[in-house]
Amino acid sequence: MNESENYYINLSPEKLREEFDQLRRRVLEQTERETKERIRNNPQPTEQEIFMGAFREEIEPQIRDAVDELYKKGYTTGSSGFHGSASEQQILYIKGEVDNQTKTALESIGNIKVFPEKLPIFLEDQPRRRKVTLIKFMAPVPELKNIKAMWDTIADIFPPKEVPDQLLEEKRRRHREIINETIRKFSQG
Repeated sequence: MNESENYYINLSPEKLREEFDQLRRRVLEQTERETKERIRNNPQPTEQEIFMGAFREEIEPQIRDAVDELYKKGYTTGSSGFHGSASEQQILYIKGEVDNQTKTALESIGNIKVFPEKLPIFLEDQPRRRKVTLIKFMAPVPELKNIKAMWDTIADIFPPKEVPDQLLEEKRRRHREIINETIRKFSQG
């Protein structure tokens, strides 16, 4: 256990929650600041950003590198980072199902849960359910470098996909629309 972990272990649950809440606020403010700056200086999305439907700067810093790594391995990710009312909770949605070997390896780290889910989505006004996998953990200490290290470990466990997800032109068009909306949002404010 390092010195900072010793500090946090001695905090009351209320004070620890405050520390996580402050970290979450700082991260969200940083993400918004970086996104505004990116759009002001370079609003042209890369192919990877079009595929993800988001500028890299819109992804919280503790999980950016992990999302990049998963993309390079052929995975499509969705919502990620801080989630829910518990500021220590971290999540990542991955399109499709995770094989049992990867799931077992992830859960063997401890404190990581892997859930297959079906999320409602709407394509051309037709409701459908899409298979996704939710990866979730509760960060033990409110330090970004520790949370980032956990996400990097998680991304390292995923094997490359034999056949990466293919991005259909319709999906690419929708993602461009999402990015264009982000540009409008941050350009106005």
